[in-house]
Amino acid sequence: MSKQSGVFIAVLICLFAPFLLYLNTLNHPFIFDDLANIVYNPDIKDLSSLKNRLIYQSSYGLGQNDPSRPFTYFTYTLNYFFGQMNPFGYHLVNVLIHMGNTVLIYFLTQILFFLFYKVRLFFVPLLVALVFACHPLQIEVVTYISGRADGLATFFYLFSIFFFLNLIFSQRKRIFYFLSLISFVFSFWSKQIGVTLPLMILILEFFLDSDGSSPVFLSNEGNRSNSFWQKIGERNFYHLGFWLLLGIFLIFRYFYFGGLGDRITDPWERWTRLTYALTQPFVILNYSRLLLAPRGQSIDHFIEPAKSILEFRTFISILVLGSSLGAVVYFFKKNWQYSKMIFFGMIWFFLTLSPTSSFFPINDAMTERRLYLPSFGFILCGVSFCLMIFKVPIKENFKDKSFLKLSICLVVFIFAGLTLKRNRFYENPIVLWQEAVQLYPKNARAQYNLGNHTLRVGELDQASSYFENALQINPKLAEPHNNLGLIYLQKKELKKAEESFQKALLIKPGLMVARQNLEKLKLSQERKNKIKYK
Repeated sequence: MSKQSGVFIAVLICLFAPFLLYLNTLNHPFIFDDLANIVYNPDIKDLSSLKNRLIYQSSYGLGQNDPSRPFTYFTYTLNYFFGQMNPFGYHLVNVLIHMGNTVLIYFLTQILFFLFYKVRLFFVPLLVALVFACHPLQIEVVTYISGRADGLATFFYLFSIFFFLNLIFSQRKRIFYFLSLISFVFSFWSKQIGVTLPLMILILEFFLDSDGSSPVFLSNEGNRSNSFWQKIGERNFYHLGFWLLLGIFLIFRYFYFGGLGDRITDPWERWTRLTYALTQPFVILNYSRLLLAPRGQSIDHFIEPAKSILEFRTFISILVLGSSLGAVVYFFKKNWQYSKMIFFGMIWFFLTLSPTSSFFPINDAMTERRLYLPSFGFILCGVSFCLMIFKVPIKENFKDKSFLKLSICLVVFIFAGLTLKRNRFYENPIVLWQEAVQLYPKNARAQYNLGNHTLRVGELDQASSYFENALQINPKLAEPHNNLGLIYLQKKELKKAEESFQKALLIKPGLMVARQNLEKLKLSQERKNKIKYK
């Protein structure tokens, strides 16, 4: 088999594997934030005023475009233009993005092995791409339509790195430089995780300046470090463009949106910078566990804020993560095979995770979709570590390693099976939220959402119990009171309905739906009284 035909076959596998895995999701319904981002969002339904709705200064609430992710919402607008409220088109776009990312990861892995070790591999890059494509943790980005932001940001992130590498080694520097910058812009226009790209490119150049045995910064030879900074100085113009764009983006975000982190708009969680930062070591350790053994997945992970670094889960998490990093550094100093790829994968994982796992508080401390881009680094690190442990030559001679080859293929098939099984959960939102409630009984938002979906199918008593559970967990919530009012209306218990709407407005005076429901109730009562006294 020639190299060209091998690459062609690999690309076909990278395209068809994710497509077949997610073929059964194309008609799944809108769920969770899809309702606010798409179904009840008037901003995506009017192309005539599109430019005024993509990037505008607003308080950003439910039923509006998120102005910090204009390109993601632009794709929703196109989906609505061509398919209205048919979920098929929205799901198809998500699957196509995932297919494209799988192909890009195959090529990027192949390029990295060539640049680091001067070898052209077929099986290892394909393996990394297939594990990425088939891992059940990617479901939130592919099957869950609102996870598209991570998929798009990853797509342009990978493209930008791909073009930058071509910029270094190609004569057509201007075109590749322009394409790399444009891809960078579209990445952070899709989601803010793209902001790590300039530093990632700098780190990548750092690795390329070594001889393939160990990273330059672990070497005792000072001339290598000098060589690195010399090369950076020669290409400072190219790096300057990325940092300049990043600076403009951060300044614009700070002054236009009022801050660098996500605004806390969700009433279900409240975080300070300190509690969020203290909680993240535990979250990152959970991310690693899920990537290794994806058990305990949930559409809505509920994590209690950590209060001190001496808290058991925080202290243990820091200890485990620190020990892992120390072990990796030890491997590198031994100059073992694949050590460079392992370390690069680990850096990729932590760096791309940093925008959402640092000290900038976000509504949710932990969500599976945030692992989409970081998972590439984790998988690259894990695959390379296995090859190092089993002493597989970097030249990829698997003739005497049939057991390893079969084992790795089995892992891919297991992940694919788990993905097919879990995709069925997204077909029925009630099943999805029942899982979340079972895993996290104290998750008020999960109780509330489960109540919403049971209410839609007419199970009033069951829905009422879920709303009451949510209020018992968090009495400061207004939405469950409003929905309890709707249930009382259907039961013709008008006094209780009025009390529920009033409670909702007492907690949250700006809750328009509760105000409208209360006004409709009073209007209907007035009409009945007029008819009664005629």
